[in-house]
Amino acid sequence: MSNLVAASACLCGCLLLVLLLAVHSVGGSYGDTDRAFLLCLQHYGPAFSGPLPLHLRLLGWTPEAEARYHCMHLVTRWRSERGLGHLQYFGKWPFKRVVGIQEPASLLASLGNLYVEIVAPSY
Repeated sequence: MSNLVAASACLCGCLLLVLLLAVHSVGGSYGDTDRAFLLCLQHYGPAFSGPLPLHLRLLGWTPEAEARYHCMHLVTRWRSERGLGHLQYFGKWPFKRVVGIQEPASLLASLGNLYVEIVAPSY
């Protein structure tokens, strides 16, 4: 029995070592560390320190998030004009907001899922 325990401990140790060697460092999206984006935040970030419109505040937007949103689109436009590719920022593609909602299609899909989870079981 102790040979079995020793063998499984050795196997677990080997698997852990392989996993540690296979894992690369994980960073954020490329846009988060893009020099143009960071310079934009430095330059324009303080301009968004005032109060936001009510509909944006109700949806949870903060002045910092508003600055990131605008810089994300400024840099995306700048990169597009130069034929450079689009970058993700904070794990998201630079979608336009619709009535304060940055990803309306995702919202509709989530609401559809909620409907199925709540209403469909009653059928």
